[in-house]
Amino acid sequence: MTPMKEARKRLGLTQNDLAKAVGASQAHISKLENGTEQVSPDLAKRLAVELGLDVVKILYPNEKH
Repeated sequence: MTPMKEARKRLGLTQNDLAKAVGASQAHISKLENGTEQVSPDLAKRLAVELGLDVVKILYPNEKH
């Protein structure tokens, strides 16, 4: 599970909740969590703020942090 998905679940947010909060689609959030799309730096910043994560964990979810 990616740091983004872990944080989203910990906060009790659905993909749709998160998508609305950051101005993205639910489908895009799903693809980011599944690793089938890469996140833009701008969206990564918005996700990091919303989820309370370091932006590096959003940009590089498979790296050891």
